[in-house]
Amino acid sequence: MLVERNNRLESELARLKIERDILNNQIKTLKRLEVASGFKESNTRFDLLGAKVIRREPSQWLNTILLDRGRLDGVKPNMAVINENGLVGKVISVSDYTSRVLFILDPGNTVSVKILRNNVMGVLKGNGDGTCSLQYVPTGADIKVGDTIVTSEASELYPSGIVVGKIDNINSKPGETFLNITVTPSVDFSNIYYLWIVR
Repeated sequence: MLVERNNRLESELARLKIERDILNNQIKTLKRLEVASGFKESNTRFDLLGAKVIRREPSQWLNTILLDRGRLDGVKPNMAVINENGLVGKVISVSDYTSRVLFILDPGNTVSVKILRNNVMGVLKGNGDGTCSLQYVPTGADIKVGDTIVTSEASELYPSGIVVGKIDNINSKPGETFLNITVTPSVDFSNIYYLWIVR
């Protein structure tokens, strides 16, 4: 009888743990939706189309994702993709119901940017390791670790003023024209679920 009772209790405990995990996941999803909804309501500057990540591309896990919005939703290649933290990347291909997004982390993706504090211009390029490089900033330019980087008016693809990240490291080598600058993106690419396509 005691063994049977213990088995019932263990079974009940296992069931309660599963229910707890399900509830915790639902709470996380609701919090994400709340943040996403508040972002759209407060961001009237852009025409934003909400989209959900449905797959990370296995061949380039770090660099591309598939969204559940496509041509029938008005999505076109080269549209910017953002979330509440900043710039995610751009649409690179579209089907009727889905679109593929290339992250700013990809070495093949470049973004015209500027330092928010003083408008020093540069080009952001993905390093392929979760960071980006800020290129073509001349040695002697007024930049500091912690400076915020945003998209610039010179960009043909991305609207200006979207937060991209912060300067994490600055190196200069004797005789070199440009600084070697590392930027940490403002978006946590390991934890994205709801995104916005800028139409």
